[in-house]
Amino acid sequence: MTQIDLADLNKPRIIRQISLALDAADIIRLLGHHAKKTPSPKLIESIDTIRNLAYSLVNPKGVYCIFEASSLKEISSQISEHLAIAVVTIGPELENEVTKLNQTGRLQEATILDAFGSQFSENAAAYIQCLIDETIRGSILSSFHSTERKSPGYPGLPLELQKDIFHLLPAHEIEVTLNASCMMHPRKSISFLSNLESSDSSDKKKSKPCARCPLTHCSMRVSQRSY
Repeated sequence: MTQIDLADLNKPRIIRQISLALDAADIIRLLGHHAKKTPSPKLIESIDTIRNLAYSLVNPKGVYCIFEASSLKEISSQISEHLAIAVVTIGPELENEVTKLNQTGRLQEATILDAFGSQFSENAAAYIQCLIDETIRGSILSSFHSTERKSPGYPGLPLELQKDIFHLLPAHEIEVTLNASCMMHPRKSISFLSNLESSDSSDKKKSKPCARCPLTHCSMRVSQRSY
């Protein structure tokens, strides 16, 4: 089997269909309920009611690319020898529906639907990162793996880095645009970069942010069982 060479890795890959699934526990967590507290039956019922609507309103897409450091003068201070960058979105329909619900006073439904959108976006980004690793395994960089996803606006990554990512990726192909303030539209979109490291250079938990984070009582913390 022929391995993917660096020239092919440098070509953006556009993913127009992404299969998404999520657990109600993720939505409950995003709504601010502590993992040790049992949510009310009414909340569970509301989440179940909105679930089908949420799935009908998402159209997840993504685009990603893998570069050599020498190809990335725009963001060379942020990278190791190789880097993956990506943009993902779930489309505008869900956030448009959230706006309508807010405008008609259906605030709880709007909040729950927005939480679905946030989690769908995160899951789409995780899906694309899995594709990145799959691409790496079939390439001449097969001894590498992607590390923790980081987005512009994170500590050490200025928001203006968005301009570099959008310069390097054809995000318009998945209908994501960037405004003058470096904010993306649709709003439920994520851009990220991930350094590639040798599989021998770091242990498994280095790509698990909650495993390293000292905020052990954070309501957003993912269960250690996930690791």
